[in-house]
Amino acid sequence: MAEVTVRVDSNGAFVAGDTLQCQLIFSNKDTSPQTIAWVGAQIHCQRLVRESVLKLKASEQLSSPITETAFFPNRGERGSSILSTRSTVLLCNVTINPSETKTVSYTEIIPLGGPPSFHGHIVRYVYKLAVGVQKPNCPAQITRLPIRVIQIPDHLRRPLLASPQISNPFLVSEECESASELGLEAIALESCKRSTASFTLTASGECIGRVVVPRTSYRLGDEVTAIFDCSLSVHPVLQVTASLVYIETINKECVLPSVTLKPVVTQVAQQTKSCTNSLITHYSLPVPPTLAQSFSDSTVKLHWEIQFHLLISRGLWTNTHTVQQSLGPGGGVAELWSGPSSQNVDTIDWCLPVTMLPTLYSEDPMPQQTLQL
Repeated sequence: MAEVTVRVDSNGAFVAGDTLQCQLIFSNKDTSPQTIAWVGAQIHCQRLVRESVLKLKASEQLSSPITETAFFPNRGERGSSILSTRSTVLLCNVTINPSETKTVSYTEIIPLGGPPSFHGHIVRYVYKLAVGVQKPNCPAQITRLPIRVIQIPDHLRRPLLASPQISNPFLVSEECESASELGLEAIALESCKRSTASFTLTASGECIGRVVVPRTSYRLGDEVTAIFDCSLSVHPVLQVTASLVYIETINKECVLPSVTLKPVVTQVAQQTKSCTNSLITHYSLPVPPTLAQSFSDSTVKLHWEIQFHLLISRGLWTNTHTVQQSLGPGGGVAELWSGPSSQNVDTIDWCLPVTMLPTLYSEDPMPQQTLQL
């Protein structure tokens, strides 16, 4: 019995436009020689949608049967392929002797122009490395290795493409950084910019509080921080809840006419703090690095927000005290504060959009899969 192991050289996370390199290791554990008719590889992006909601095709119908000898990377998969590289033939008519091992390298550029990897509630974008292998007189077998792809935002990519190239022949040429490395540096600089922004919250013309954030652009894996200042509030602020969410909005043209689809809100982190006896509260909301960056295409838009939920008192805030007698041999009186038994309260919601930039992160340090032939 022969087997092939597909092993990606990196951690399984790539920038669009970067180069994927992997090794295909063929081994023969049988006592007789094994012949491989052909081996092909391709990278493709599969779009999966909820068929009951969207007009888009949930899957592609192939005219070829499953036992066809041709190489269809997305054969038998749910969804439709929206982006793919050309199929590459790596081997043809190769014989592997018993206990012999052969290694083949596959190199391909992750195509530009597609969406980043995204696992939403209505739409999903999944990138896969598909490797097809066929033995003589046997059906083709396909193994698919999921990979994570991030996109450099256009407003950060354009300056990189427009930057002038040094053409002086007398200068010593240095090794140039790749476009993906420059893009990641641009993302790091963008997310580290300190541009403190202050927003005053009002309701019915009255000041309720002030939100201060150090910046509005973050990377996946960062902590979103904010300060709420209620010292200027006309009414007492009792409690403030800060939530970090991402919102999946589907293009109306893609939704079935009979369906009313609202944006899907997913909460990532939340903190609730009491403001009864404090004027300033701090919030720190961690962002998991495995989530998707802010992006939009013709089907879906993904944006991030910090949502503030305020609980304020509309009536007169009165203090109530209860008195305890002596606490020790020396006597003395202790006063314990307690809030009023009832209070007229109101709620106020306010949202602050933030930009979530990508980060090169993968849960699998070196993804690989083995296919039995």
